[in-house]
This record gives sequence, structure tokens and C-alpha cells, in this order.
Amino acid sequence: MANAKDRKLASQGAKDRRVTAVAAKAARKVADKVAGKAKSAIPKTPNTTILTTSVSLTKPDLGTVGTNYHPSINLTGLPQLNPSGIEAIVPKYDSSKFVVSDPLKFDTNAPQITKSQFEENKRIAEGMMFASQSYGLAADVAATNFQTIGKVAKAYTAGITASADVEKANGAYLGYLSQVETNKQAFVNLRVNEYKTFTAVETAPHTKLELDSKLELAKIKSEQAKENTASAQNDLDTLRQKLGNVQKA
Repeated sequence: MANAKDRKLASQGAKDRRVTAVAAKAARKVADKVAGKAKSAIPKTPNTTILTTSVSLTKPDLGTVGTNYHPSINLTGLPQLNPSGIEAIVPKYDSSKFVVSDPLKFDTNAPQITKSQFEENKRIAEGMMFASQSYGLAADVAATNFQTIGKVAKAYTAGITASADVEKANGAYLGYLSQVETNKQAFVNLRVNEYKTFTAVETAPHTKLELDSKLELAKIKSEQAKENTASAQNDLDTLRQKLGNVQKA
């Protein structure tokens, strides 16, 4: 049985390799054909400047694409399972050994165990199923734990967002208070300027009188100076005249 199965698997593997090779060859032909059309579609122009970039591109190998191509994905801790590996997990069962040719005379060489062995196997099987189910329950707990962690993370995200909004509101309120104080200062400056204006208006008449008085006093002093100058000139002329008369005598 084992040899026949091995030969079957080898035959299937060889068949798959042939299919893969044929598919790869067909893919290469299609790629070459597309490349040829692309080259013929591009007009030839002299002195064409080809722009180059620093990005490095890896040309895909279409020859590796076959009917059984599948990317290799391995997650740490996650058991990998595909149809080719099921046989290693499922218990080997040969139905041909449990065929009763003569219902009145069973084959003594057929597979058989005693009742006590069956009970022992049953006990072990139940224990194994309980153990496997416990792993499943643990996986359920882990899944629920991840869900809860996700909800807690969402709650933290909402809390952080709300905290940011609160700080924005606090900042806006501080800005409001600062603006209120600025307005108060502006109002005080307005009142001071208003009082300065009032004082200037009230002082203007008195200032005018003071300036007028100073002007009149300046005029009086000017007239007195003129009179003093004229008197001194007259005195000088008189003195000169007297001196002249004395000299003549």
C-alpha cells in the first residue's frame, strides 16, 4: 500500500512539474510577444533623451509562475495547514481490512481489540478531546482578550482625543481672558486720553490769557526800550551840542 501511494505521489509530482514547465513556457511566449509589440509600437526618433531615475526595479520572473505556484507565508506561532498535510494528521484507516466476506464466519486475522482495551482507548480519547478543547477554550480567551485590548485602545484613543479637545477649550478660554484684559487696558487708556483732552480744552483759555499777557508785556518792554533809546539819543545829542559850543568859545 505504501509503495503504491509513493508511486502515485511521485507520478502526480512529475505531472505537476510538467504542467508548471508548460505554463512557464507559455508565459514566456506571451511576455516575448507583448515585448515585441511594445517595441514595434514605439516610433524611432533621433537624439531621444532617456530619463533615468535612481529607483531600482526588479524584473519579475514569469518562468516561476505555474499552476501550483503559491506564495510562502509563515506566521510565527500559527500552525500551517494545506491539503497535502492533512494525511499526516488524520489517523490511517484501511477500510479493506474491515470487509466481512462471510457473515457466518468472521476472519480471525481482522483487526480487533478487547473490551478493556477499547475502554482504555475511549478513556484516553476523551482525555485527548478534553485537552484539545481546552486549547480551543484558551484560544477563545486569547481572542476575547485581543478584542478587549482593542476596545481599551479605542477608549484610550477617544480619551486622548477628548483630552486634546479639553486643552483646546482651555487655551481658547485663556485667550478670551487675555483679550478681556487687553480690552480693559485699552479702556483705561481711552479714559486717560479723554481726560488729557478735557484738560487741554479747559487749559486752552487760561493758556491764551497767559500768552496774551506775555505778548502785551513784551510789547510794553519793547516800547520802553524804544523810549529809553530815544531819550539816551537825545541826551547824547544835547551833550554833543554843549561840547561843541564850549569848543567855539
